[in-house]
Amino acid sequence: TKTSPGARLLRSWGEHPLLSVGTIHRRQSAIEELYDSFMLREELSELLSDVLDLERLMTRIAYGTANAKDLRAVANTAAVLPEVKKLLQGCKSEELASIYRELDLLEDICAKINAGICEEPPFSVRDGGMIAPGFSQEVDELRAIMHDGKSWVEQMVAAERERTGIKTLKMGYNKVFGYYIEVSRSFADQVPAHYIRKQTLVNGERYITEELKEMEAKILGAGDRVCALEYEIFQQIRAFVAQNSERVQRTAALLDLTEGFDFFGCLGLRL
Repeated sequence: TKTSPGARLLRSWGEHPLLSVGTIHRRQSAIEELYDSFMLREELSELLSDVLDLERLMTRIAYGTANAKDLRAVANTAAVLPEVKKLLQGCKSEELASIYRELDLLEDICAKINAGICEEPPFSVRDGGMIAPGFSQEVDELRAIMHDGKSWVEQMVAAERERTGIKTLKMGYNKVFGYYIEVSRSFADQVPAHYIRKQTLVNGERYITEELKEMEAKILGAGDRVCALEYEIFQQIRAFVAQNSERVQRTAALLDLTEGFDFFGCLGLRL
């Protein structure tokens, strides 16, 4: 077989043979149709080779142990469902026609995962880097702060120089005050009223502002906050998939059944 679930199904068929003649005939009709349709059989085999173990993936998702890679695996398998259904559209045997009718494409689940989880997420769900860009405005803003904190500081310095007319205004950082604005004594009379003095130097003064402290908190805390926020969003997506567990499991069973018929069709076992 192409997949582990397909192998488990064949083992189950061998250990629990059918007793109903009618059911045996329906199964054999499906196998015969695939045996007689070389191209259908080959195309199904190729598609089924991309199917991952949905049953075990959903077990991890339901128990809350799945990571972002597991969610991507569900979406990647769901991506082949439309093609599988398209191939089965003209099938005449009762079993294959039934699979065609009942196969859930899981489009909403696939769309949710594709929108929320990046294509190559890390194994860890606690270190960030798994939520796709554009899914959460807050995550995007925090990432921008992390990556563009230096440029923001430069932009603020330029803006403050223009607003105050203090050409020597500059910004610095230390562990005691965090980010601060430094103004030389010759421009002391031009310092805006909302600047809060924090330190007096020989040649100047150091100040902070509410805006500066707010941005400092964002820059320094962005890493921790984005990781926590990404984990929260990931949990919401995982919970959404878990809520649809029965649908996914049913789809997994139909894919396994398709592979079982395809396997025997390839062997030409028209018993």
